[in-house]
Amino acid sequence: MFKRNDGGEDAPRAVFFDLDNTLYDHRRAAREALAELHRRHDVASSGAGVDDFVRLFFDVNQRMWLKLATGEMDVKTLRAERFAELFARVGAPAPSDAAALGREYLDVYLSYSYPLPGAEETLAALEPLLPLGLLTNGFADIQRPKVARLGWEKYFAWLAVAEELGVFKPDAAIYEKMCEMAGLPPGRILYVGDSPVEDVIAGRRVGLRTVWVRREGPEVARWAAEADADYEVADVRDVVPLVKRILGKG
Repeated sequence: MFKRNDGGEDAPRAVFFDLDNTLYDHRRAAREALAELHRRHDVASSGAGVDDFVRLFFDVNQRMWLKLATGEMDVKTLRAERFAELFARVGAPAPSDAAALGREYLDVYLSYSYPLPGAEETLAALEPLLPLGLLTNGFADIQRPKVARLGWEKYFAWLAVAEELGVFKPDAAIYEKMCEMAGLPPGRILYVGDSPVEDVIAGRRVGLRTVWVRREGPEVARWAAEADADYEVADVRDVVPLVKRILGKG
């Protein structure tokens, strides 16, 4: 859905993408990694099935990422404590070394590589039209290898990882740093993401022109009324005709 009709002198000069669940199927990779940990550590003996284990992980993880974004928790603590709490929530024996379990999860997670359908063809089609960037709310030792394994580094003029920037979404400072990196004011950047909170609402607050890749789910149901994106698309592949339309090339 297009909400704006702007081009010419006001046209964007760069397109930045979120990574997880916008271009990369993070939920699928995380679920498979968690299922492997569930098996390795015999979590089933506690009575918790894989689905419960995964659901609780996402609940715990989301809360801790919000604490990370507000400075209430650091990266090292998050990586360990989310698994200590997860095992406590499912009633499984507490891991003797929660930090080691956190590293194990990330190692397994990195063994998977799941681009979302149409992600690479979208990047390949857009790169000749405008310079592209990536702003991802993750850890450098996870996000950079993911991008490298997919062979996507060639598409991005800028690759920004929250941990390296020292600030996390939805803090406005992360988008300001992105604009500084690109040397562009917010209104000249088209920012594409799936999260109504971290990508759309936060991006709009700093003046970015937001494209919401809208996928229905609990977060969308809760925040849809406030996520007034400049543009909405149902699939990341729809970003190509959108950009061409804005630039007057299609």
